[in-house]
Amino acid sequence: MKKILLMLLIVAIFVSMTGCWNMRELNELGVAVAAGIDITEDDLLELTVQVVVPRRLAQEGYEGNAVITYTTTGRTVFEALRKLTAIASRKIYIGHIQLLVIGESFARKGIMDAIDFFERDHEFRRQSYIIVTNGLTAKEVVEAGSIIELIPAIHLTKAIDNAIYSGATRKVSLIQLFKETNKVGHHLVLPTIHQRIEKDPELAKDLRVTGTAVFKNDMLVSYLDEFETRGYLWITNTLEGGILVLPSPTSKEELISLEIMKSEGKMRIKKENDQLYLMVEANVNCNIGEQQTPTTLTSMEMIDYLINTSREVIKAEITSAFKKAQDELQLDIFGYGDLLKKHYPELWMVHQEDWDSVFSSLPIQIDVDSKIRRSGQLLQPTLPK
Repeated sequence: MKKILLMLLIVAIFVSMTGCWNMRELNELGVAVAAGIDITEDDLLELTVQVVVPRRLAQEGYEGNAVITYTTTGRTVFEALRKLTAIASRKIYIGHIQLLVIGESFARKGIMDAIDFFERDHEFRRQSYIIVTNGLTAKEVVEAGSIIELIPAIHLTKAIDNAIYSGATRKVSLIQLFKETNKVGHHLVLPTIHQRIEKDPELAKDLRVTGTAVFKNDMLVSYLDEFETRGYLWITNTLEGGILVLPSPTSKEELISLEIMKSEGKMRIKKENDQLYLMVEANVNCNIGEQQTPTTLTSMEMIDYLINTSREVIKAEITSAFKKAQDELQLDIFGYGDLLKKHYPELWMVHQEDWDSVFSSLPIQIDVDSKIRRSGQLLQPTLPK
């Protein structure tokens, strides 16, 4: 009996110690779904957040956007976020942020001081997408509305999801950023967003997710265009899809589109006769998606042409990425330094301090294998009689 009473006492103590000490009522919170960081001329951080307006979501037939944006400045992200309480009617809750936009001006100064807050804060959503602006501010992106979605942040995250299947960029979550930042022997590459029009964008449709941003340590130093970005994706085995556009065998003005159905890339580093080589293999399966030529492409001769030409195009994209990294940037953006550390640790100990310089001087070997699997529902093109 004494043991039972003792157990009941212990349970009662624990129950009394629990409770909603940190409870916040939902109707007292402003739920943020996107955040953007820029830097002002005074070197202050400018924080812009997109906050959901619940009554607009609940309003049947509402055709506008169910959000409002707030902007403040501060010496740190935390200070700027806390300052929002002075202008918003509700406390800003960041646990549901879908998208973190890094402004170009801020990225060139270095992003890790701000990223520290998002990594440290227990509420911030680690699965949030992160993207860097190119030619516009983070504020412009966060303030852009949407015709299709009630919440513009959802429009942009879906655009990122769709963009990766065109092979024009990559998708990076915040937790992936943390992991990649802590890896040795490579530099950070993040997706970018541009404006599609000359005037300031008002809607998400005025923006385009394409290309990537290259960082040295934590500072933005350059951008990769679509061509170079897909080369990067081939090398790092992160290509999700895309279209290869090839010239017709009969006329350069007539084009053929191949859909990339499956792509496997493999990076290797090899030592031979005291010489290091950077190696990459790309294995690709494609389907014929479209042709502008009357030529029948399903003959053995034409299939060989498509295979050989697609290999040349893929190799050219891979070469362009290497050229950008080795000749212009002189930065290992692929992660060959990490491979060197794993397979030749003694060489990594020698070269880790000047690895980018060593990487930039190493010869490369590119091997591409392409296959044509299907021709859609046609064996021969339909021709006018």
